[in-house]
Amino acid sequence: MKRNCLIIYVLVCLIFLGGCGEAGDYSAKQIADELVNTPINELVGDTDANGSNTEEQTDKSSKDSGDSDTSEYANEKKRYKVGETFIYDQCEIVITETNVCEDSYDGERYVEVLYSVKNIGNIDVIIAYWSFNAYADDYHVDTTDPISDNRQTVGTLSHGRKMDAVLRIRVDPYSVKCIELEPADSDIVIDLQDVDKGIFVGGVNSGYDSVNAVNGESDNRYTDEKWDYDYDAMNYAGHYEGKDYSVDFYAYSDVDGDEIGTADLFYQGNYISSEPVYLVSDMSSWSDSGYEALYAIYTEDGATYLGFYEMNGTIYMDFNSDSATMDTLEMIGSFSS
Repeated sequence: MKRNCLIIYVLVCLIFLGGCGEAGDYSAKQIADELVNTPINELVGDTDANGSNTEEQTDKSSKDSGDSDTSEYANEKKRYKVGETFIYDQCEIVITETNVCEDSYDGERYVEVLYSVKNIGNIDVIIAYWSFNAYADDYHVDTTDPISDNRQTVGTLSHGRKMDAVLRIRVDPYSVKCIELEPADSDIVIDLQDVDKGIFVGGVNSGYDSVNAVNGESDNRYTDEKWDYDYDAMNYAGHYEGKDYSVDFYAYSDVDGDEIGTADLFYQGNYISSEPVYLVSDMSSWSDSGYEALYAIYTEDGATYLGFYEMNGTIYMDFNSDSATMDTLEMIGSFSS
């Protein structure tokens, strides 16, 4: 029906032209004969069942496909490593150092991130720990303010000003394979840890145990080098008495994690509790203590440290809080065989 209507319309036009004269070198009859013998799709293009032009649909489909490719490209991330400078929010930023740390209150491990910032823009910029998002094995983890020290955690920088700052990521790096830091609302990713690429928080000698991380286990996360610093716990197992406190310290003979024994605690002869005893993974703040061995007890009230040393053939234990020695105890009897 559509073809017949088109031909009738063209014939009417040509008859009108024929009445006015010849149409170029062709007569109206010649032009009409050619139109009748020309396939309809060459005249109006291919159409679908509804009469729509399929070439136009193909063009539109191609444009839509191009939009999809552009969107996928926009989602690509720019990746950086510790020590590499990147630009974010008019600032030059570089992650200078990462460390594995232990909370003195609850004993939980976390990642400490040190970074430097310089404002290269023309307006004031606020940079803080909340300027970053952190992910461990693709799961979001909190970035927080390490409030236990006086280092810079937030600052407002005018043009040309600089800041050295620190933030905390609440994840045990020994229990995950990948840790990433992303400045908020950006396409930037900093690889803090990627076991498959040989990148570790604190460096390659940080004590990471890839086998247990893959299996989801939490023990045996120290290298032999870490165990070497003091594991003579059996030598210090025994009954200790001081002015106010007394302690029965029992050391495990077979240790494959950071829990190395138990301690029964007494105050002025009254039983307080029995607590697990752990290795202290970060000895940096105790480097000048002179202790031959140092272990820790973690409770809801905070951390208590057991510092052992020998003097004149007698073993002593300092019963320490975070900031002071609460009592000095003398070994009265040894539990070692």
